[in-house]
Amino acid sequence: MSIAKQPLLEIDHIYIMVTPDAPEAAYLQSCGLLLLDDIMHHEDQGTASCIFLFKNRYLELAWVQNQEMMLQNSTEAGFEVVSSEPWRAIGASPFGVGLRYTGAERTLPFPTKKYHAEWMPPSEQINVIPKTSAAEPAYFILSDSLKHLEPPEEESTHPLGIQNLTHLAITVTSDTVLSPAAEFLTTNGVLQIKEGPAPLMELTFDNGTQKESVDCRPTLPLMIYY
Repeated sequence: MSIAKQPLLEIDHIYIMVTPDAPEAAYLQSCGLLLLDDIMHHEDQGTASCIFLFKNRYLELAWVQNQEMMLQNSTEAGFEVVSSEPWRAIGASPFGVGLRYTGAERTLPFPTKKYHAEWMPPSEQINVIPKTSAAEPAYFILSDSLKHLEPPEEESTHPLGIQNLTHLAITVTSDTVLSPAAEFLTTNGVLQIKEGPAPLMELTFDNGTQKESVDCRPTLPLMIYY
C-alpha cells in the first residue's frame, strides 16, 4: 500500500479585508470566537489587523489605514490589497492565504516574487505568488521564522469549542480564470477553490465533529463549520 505524499505547502493563516477598525470582529466574538487583545499595525504596509488564534492556524481581519502607503506597498509586493468597501463592486476577492513549507523541499511549479517588509528580521521574507485574476485570493509563502506557532492554551480556547482549522474552501466568481498556483494548491489538497456567485470563505474546524455551523453573512463573507 502506497503512503500519501505530504503536500509541499500547508496553510499558515488566512485573512479577510474588513472595514476600518474591524467592527466585524465584535460579531465573531458574539458567535463564540476569542479575539486577541492586541491590534497589529503594519505601518510600512498601510494596514492593520486583529487576530483570532487557533491551535494550528489563525484568522486575521485586516483593514486599510493609509491608502497611499497601501498602494505603494502593494506595487512593491506584487499583489493588490483591496479594501472592504470596493471589493464587492469590482468583483475582487477580499481574502488572502498565507502558506508555509512543510519540509526542506522548496521547488514550486510556479514563480514567486520575494518581498521584505520593515517589520521582518533582515534575513526573512515573504514569497508572493502571482495570480491570474483579482477575483482570486492573494497567496503568499512565509519564511520559517514568520510562520504560526502553537499559542498558549488561554489564547486559543474559544467559547465555540473549536481548536484546529481542518479545511479551507474559498469561492471565486464563476468567470474567474484560475492561476497555476490555485490549481496546484487545490490538486494537492492544501485548500479548495470553487466557483460561485460571490466570494465566500468556508472554514471547517475539528473535521466538523459537532455538526454545527455559523453563517456570518452579510456581516462577513464567511461560513464556519465545526
